[in-house]
Amino acid sequence: MSPLLSSLLFVFILPLYSSSCFSSSTDVILPPLPYNYSALEPVISEKIMILHHTKHHQAYVTNYNKARKSLEDALQLNDLPTIESLQGAIRFNLGGHLNHDFFWKVLTPEKQAVPLPADSELLTKINCQWGNLENFKKEFNKRALAIQVF
Repeated sequence: MSPLLSSLLFVFILPLYSSSCFSSSTDVILPPLPYNYSALEPVISEKIMILHHTKHHQAYVTNYNKARKSLEDALQLNDLPTIESLQGAIRFNLGGHLNHDFFWKVLTPEKQAVPLPADSELLTKINCQWGNLENFKKEFNKRALAIQVF
């Protein structure tokens, strides 16, 4: 998609964003974890969980709220260059916040883990592709370790 078309779509979509369908004037908040910071030890330390939740995730929340407020101001002024310049910050920070919100819910202390039902569609597909759940976990871990973060 061309930058011009992308910008035009964003300008036309923004009124929807600021409509009553979306609570654009409401700050997002850092959700509490559904477990204690130490609940994932020894796999993930309490210190890392505190840092990841209260600093890293909080940064996404803070930066999204700041960008959203700037967007509201720019919309009021019909400041198209500022509106366009905020697209990346809004997408990145709201995406980071939503990703982490999901992330915290997916991580489960082992004692609270619920096994997949034997007749679940997901387990059936895992068994079809990898033979069993343990083989899937081994392959997943092997591939995850091979990912390079820049």
